[in-house]
Amino acid sequence: MRALIVAAGLVVGSFPSAFAQEDMPDQEERAQTQDARSQQLEVLLKKLLSAVRAEKADTANEALRSLIPSKGAVEAALTKEGFAALGGAIQASSKETFGSGPEQALKHLALSPELRKVDVFSATTEDLLSMETETTAAREFASGLRTVAAHLKPGETFYCAHLYPRDAKDDPRAGTRLQVFFFHEDRFVYLGPLWKLAEPK
Repeated sequence: MRALIVAAGLVVGSFPSAFAQEDMPDQEERAQTQDARSQQLEVLLKKLLSAVRAEKADTANEALRSLIPSKGAVEAALTKEGFAALGGAIQASSKETFGSGPEQALKHLALSPELRKVDVFSATTEDLLSMETETTAAREFASGLRTVAAHLKPGETFYCAHLYPRDAKDDPRAGTRLQVFFFHEDRFVYLGPLWKLAEPK
């Protein structure tokens, strides 16, 4: 009888390990997706910077317009309560940023010809809620995002980008940082600095 109890305990004790192993492929797949999408955003932003340097207005305009978030994209990024709180401000900010042509959009986003390098970072809603020390969320995203992270839909991934001159990689203050981006229906959209949009006018 003792042997049966011990054996049963071993079998039961093995379940958490089995579940953890089953979860690993999902975690690995998610990480691979985040990496692939980060690269996709990096390519898009480098294409935009290249167009700025070459003064190719049509190419720059195409890249900029692709970042304009639709109402559906904003709804997909936020909770129902979050959309009620921030949805209008995001769409108004987008119109202000992109609505007056590429030259004004580039100025609003602080994108200039000397910017050549792009680093893209990703964090989940849960990462942004906790902002644990030494995580990508804490190092690369604005700390103010934590104040509005509860408005972000659980389980989603958000992105930020650091664009800087060629010789300024080790200077986090060089260049410009754009956040946040969200991937929706096969393209990236720019939601903007959500923590600032949440501030009372």
